[in-house]
Amino acid sequence: MLRSASGACVEDIKNDSQKENGALEHLRNLVENLDTTPSENYLQRFLYGANFNVDEAFKKLKIIHDHMLEYPEWYTKDGPLKFKNFIDKDIRVVLPDCDKEGRPIYLLKNGNIEPSTTSMLDVVAVDDIWLEYILNKHPEAAAKGLCVIMDIKDQSWKLSRWIQPQNIRNSLKKVDNLPFKEYKVHVVNNSWWISIAIKLIWPLMPQRIKDMITFHFDDMNSFYEYIDKKVLPIEYGGLKEIKYAEIYDDLYKSNDEIFKSFSCYRNIKACRDHVLQCQEWYRRDGPLKLKYIIDKDVRAVLPDCDKEGRPIYLIKNGNIDASKMNFLDIVAVDDIWLESILSKQPESAAKGLCVILDIKDQSWKLSKWLHPHNIRQSVKKLDSLPFKDYRVHVVNNVWWISLGIKLLWPFMPQRFKNVIKFHFDDMDSFYEYVDKQVLPIEYGGLKEIRYSELYENLYQRNDEIYKNFECYRNVNN
Repeated sequence: MLRSASGACVEDIKNDSQKENGALEHLRNLVENLDTTPSENYLQRFLYGANFNVDEAFKKLKIIHDHMLEYPEWYTKDGPLKFKNFIDKDIRVVLPDCDKEGRPIYLLKNGNIEPSTTSMLDVVAVDDIWLEYILNKHPEAAAKGLCVIMDIKDQSWKLSRWIQPQNIRNSLKKVDNLPFKEYKVHVVNNSWWISIAIKLIWPLMPQRIKDMITFHFDDMNSFYEYIDKKVLPIEYGGLKEIKYAEIYDDLYKSNDEIFKSFSCYRNIKACRDHVLQCQEWYRRDGPLKLKYIIDKDVRAVLPDCDKEGRPIYLIKNGNIDASKMNFLDIVAVDDIWLESILSKQPESAAKGLCVILDIKDQSWKLSKWLHPHNIRQSVKKLDSLPFKDYRVHVVNNVWWISLGIKLLWPFMPQRFKNVIKFHFDDMDSFYEYVDKQVLPIEYGGLKEIRYSELYENLYQRNDEIYKNFECYRNVNN
């Protein structure tokens, strides 16, 4: 819980705002036409920051959404563990308490950034992760605003190469339209080249930026007028011993939660563009339309997960009759099964997906589907799905695939090599990843899987799955 030295907590405003009963529903209706699926938490943060003015909240949300489409590289979808090597260098941290006006405190230590090993977009991603860490737990914090301590001690002059017009424009667009009501930036400590730069640039800065920033440099007494010494780290003349390692550890524990949150509202451009370009790859059929394929046991989502908590998707390519089934029908069946997972348990995206690829009796005729266009589109689609990662386990054997793998494997990108495990007939190595207790008997497991019941449950969700596809795949409407 974020708390100020005076005892005022950012959660205290929650009860005052909850009287705005219809605002959330109104905003949800406004965002229906955007190609994103924001959570209630995400909508709430914009409402709190706009004092529940729905039009103002939607205006900010829409600008961020459009900016995300235009500059997706400025909006990471990764969790904090991906950036652990940067976070552990003490470049950024959210302090446990608030400033005197109840704003969360975000501490920037630019002197700890090593420009030769850190890119600007890495730092932007770390900022996003920390702000998500605040807002995902406390959407009401947006109503107070954000207090930023910018420590410029030992800041390298090499960071000045990041100060380019496009980077400045993107930064301002992003900062102006994040949910926070306002920002108060306190510049502390000193750096000779920054002091000179400020004197040159300050007269040209917009008044709204000037109102936002207070330069204290080494005058810490003026700094304490805004933030109580009781909540500040000892290194800033404060009285609080901050255990940074514990704060980082708490952030890392939120990895799946943050990844899931980003997946809900940031995974839009790649998917949207691919749907527009290849609409035949994103059909809107429910499972009953493809019952004749599903009943052939070509695919199934098993009831349990692998040892790391990933849902298990079983692919039996040996049951595909290439003379009666076409490639895009199989793609549609895959979509239906994955939708059955994500619409019921969206949080599973944070764990990833375990795929068992059974190649027993796989017909060589399926090789006609392996042409460059299909491979490119398959990779693009996999990359844009919300799953954090994939683990593919190839089991059983067929001579022509074994030969093809030996020929193609040296040329495969490393990221695919990291995803795929070839077990073939070595089932003991397979059991290291998926417990025998959850596997079907046919794979040496101990569980009797009633496939017909799995299929029946899927068919009962026909209308739900069809409606979901209509909602987010009907991109031309």
